[in-house]
Amino acid sequence: MKNEQTHRDRTTDLGAVRINNDVIAAIASIAATDIRGVARMGGGFKNALYEILSSKTNVKGVKIKMADGDVRLAISIIVEYGWNIPHIAD
Repeated sequence: MKNEQTHRDRTTDLGAVRINNDVIAAIASIAATDIRGVARMGGGFKNALYEILSSKTNVKGVKIKMADGDVRLAISIIVEYGWNIPHIAD
């Protein structure tokens, strides 16, 4: 697996802004858990094993992929019983 960029740079009139991927993942995780019907963040066995063996900090259930100036997030959640999954995903 190739090493992903660890931050995003954006130049403005006031200077450069640098946002670390861990910050983006943490904000996404907080936003996802604030949705009614979301029990907690998921991640599965593979991600749990990766977190144990890796020294990198990783927010549980959030994967970040950067390509062509775009940031894409894949968020794994565990939905409470009885909730409409497509509705929560929207």
